Amino acid sequence: QEGEPVTDEQRLMISRTIEEFKRDGGSGDAEVVAALESLVQEKAIDKWTMAAYRLGDLGTSEAVTPLIQILANADFMKAQVAAVVLGMIGDRRAVVPLVRALGNVNLPVRKAAAMSLGQLKAEEALPFLVDLVDDEYAGADAVQAMTMFFESEADPREAFSYLQRLADAHDLPFGLFAWFMETYLFEQPALLDAGERAWLADKTGMDEGVVSALLFLPQAREYVE
Repeated sequence: QEGEPVTDEQRLMISRTIEEFKRDGGSGDAEVVAALESLVQEKAIDKWTMAAYRLGDLGTSEAVTPLIQILANADFMKAQVAAVVLGMIGDRRAVVPLVRALGNVNLPVRKAAAMSLGQLKAEEALPFLVDLVDDEYAGADAVQAMTMFFESEADPREAFSYLQRLADAHDLPFGLFAWFMETYLFEQPALLDAGERAWLADKTGMDEGVVSALLFLPQAREYVE
């Protein structure tokens, strides 16, 4: 299967990227050069995708600018891959283009853009991810992306302070609070004092007694899920 060919503008940009990469001393990295060239020359979508993912694996910052162009202008298959790879590379130049991609008419592009913004921990994108929660098909991805803002091994107290900061600035969805309670707070009710439990009840719209019970009971997992 073939994707749509890159445009002349994209071809020129990628060619310039390759020239700059070589000029800056990267000519010895044949793998990077070959992968960049594939973004222009490869017609088979599976091989094009492999080359793009390889640039992501290598963290090739030189690929960010052409991938941003592809995200904005290519067919949805290449745009989806570009969104994923931009998250893999982790360059914050991709934040604004990925936010724009949350409004893409193609669902796979919206979902990939959301997840990459989560990888980038792009707090400036939170209002747009919150808006995406109402998307019938990509809403769950928006919530999952927001969970990626939290470090998996974070101290629960530090994580709760971070949640408070985010929630006081943004109208976070219930799904994020449910995930947070399951991840950090279940069976550890002593972590929160009465005032913090009241805050959590207010933010989730639940009764304070329900919140307290959820934190105490192991079977609360079923309630939240």
